[in-house]
Amino acid sequence: PDLRRFYPGDVNSTAREIIFLWEARMIMAGLELIGDIPFGDVIIHSTILAADGRRMSKSLRNGIDPIDLIEEHGADATRYGLLRMSSTQDVRFSAQSIEEGRRLANKLWNASRLLLMGGETSPELRPSSLEERWILARIDATRAELERDLEAFDFAHAAERLYHLTFDDFCDWYLESIKPRLSEPDVRATAFAALER
Repeated sequence: PDLRRFYPGDVNSTAREIIFLWEARMIMAGLELIGDIPFGDVIIHSTILAADGRRMSKSLRNGIDPIDLIEEHGADATRYGLLRMSSTQDVRFSAQSIEEGRRLANKLWNASRLLLMGGETSPELRPSSLEERWILARIDATRAELERDLEAFDFAHAAERLYHLTFDDFCDWYLESIKPRLSEPDVRATAFAALER
């Protein structure tokens, strides 16, 4: 039953150095023993190097403990930063990417608090102004771009798009433009619905 449920899989994520040693053998064994390939897609992910460009290693003592990053910046910020660093090439670790994720999480928290200060309202799309129609169009356009990024396993660009949509478009432009009207129930309902999208 487990074999029927999990074989073949959809995606296998791997590093470059084990393509032949592991991936090719899995494909050949799957074809020989089961008659089907074990996965539909292979993502060859980057290796995150130390800040100086060398491989992280216990013996070099240049590794980074992800628990320390999570404790300092939060799990969401750490996930975001790692996605932001993902690439088809090896990349140097960047604490700035994790910090960018922390700023984004804080921005979302503050945006949510701002909307809740006006009173609770059920999320519902009731756009009546240019700003409301603009942000909904931006969200829809970004969603289409994100779907293309995710289908191509382009996580760095997906993270970048989400950052700019959230930080620049939603918070810095849209929320600032509707702030004087946040006491209106329709404005809050649309803002909550846009935030949830």
